[in-house]
Amino acid sequence: MSFMKGVWRLLKRCYILGYNKKKNIFGMNPLLISTFFIILTAVLASMFRMTVKKCLGDGIVKQMLLEFIATAELCAICFELVIVADNYGVWVYALYLFLLTLWWARVWEIESACPYSEMEKVVEGTQEALKALYVIIAQILGGILIYYYVQLLWSMELTETHRGKVDEECKADLQHHWLQRTIIEILGTFISTFPKRYFVKCCQPYGAPFCILWDIMFALMGKLLHVGAVFMNAAIGTSFNWKCTPLWHIALAFWLGSNSGALTAFLLVKKLRCRPLASLRRNVSEGSASIRSTRT
Repeated sequence: MSFMKGVWRLLKRCYILGYNKKKNIFGMNPLLISTFFIILTAVLASMFRMTVKKCLGDGIVKQMLLEFIATAELCAICFELVIVADNYGVWVYALYLFLLTLWWARVWEIESACPYSEMEKVVEGTQEALKALYVIIAQILGGILIYYYVQLLWSMELTETHRGKVDEECKADLQHHWLQRTIIEILGTFISTFPKRYFVKCCQPYGAPFCILWDIMFALMGKLLHVGAVFMNAAIGTSFNWKCTPLWHIALAFWLGSNSGALTAFLLVKKLRCRPLASLRRNVSEGSASIRSTRT
C-alpha cells in the first residue's frame, strides 16, 4: 500500500496524475490522454494493416485498403495533434510530429496517404491512371470516415481539452477568398516538396533523413509564424473541411492547389541534372589532394 502511495506521489509531482479530478478522468494530465488517443489510433491501424497484408495478395484491392488505413490513421492523429499544439505549444507539437514521422517511415511500405504521390507515379509512368484513381478514392474515404472515429473519442470527454469539441461550431479553414487560399496551397506545397525531391534525387543516402527534418521544420515554421493551416495534402484538407466548406472550395484550394504545387516541384526536379554525392566527395578529395601536393 505504501508503495502505491509513493508511486501516486511521484506521478503527481510529475503532473501526470492529480492534475484535475473534476475535469480529467482520474485526474490525469490532458496531454497524457491525447497521447493515449494517438497511440491507440496507431495500434489499431497497425492491427488492420497486418490483417490486410496477411489475408490479401498483391493487387489493387490490397493497395486501396492499405491507403485507406494509412490516410485514416494520418488524419485521425492530425486531429489530435491540433489539440496538442493549441494547448501545449509548438515545441511539444514538433516533438510529437517528429516521433510520428519516424513511426510512419518505419511501418508504411507502399502507402503514401497523399494523393499527389499517386499522381506523380502516373506522370512518371510507374502507375496506371485508373489504378491511381482507385487509390485516391480510397484515400478520400479514409479521410472522411475517420472523422466519425475522432468524434467518438472526443464525445467521451475524458479531458478538459476535449470538452465541447463534438458540439463545437464547425469552423472552416477556408476563411480566405478561394483564389487566395488556392495560391497559398500551391506555394506551400511547392516549397515543402521541392527541397525534398531534390535531396532524394541528388543527395542519397541522406535524402530520407532530410525529408523528415524538412517536414518538421516546415510545419514548425508555419506554427511559429502563425500562418493559417496549410495542409499540403488534399486528403487531410478534405478530412478537416468537408463538413464546413463547399465542395468546390475544397476542390480548388486543396485538390487543385496542393496537387499542382507538388506536381510542379516534381517536374522541375525531374528536369534538373545533379551529380551524385559520391562524385562530389571524390572531386573534393582529389582537389584537397592536389592542394596538398602543390604545397609540398
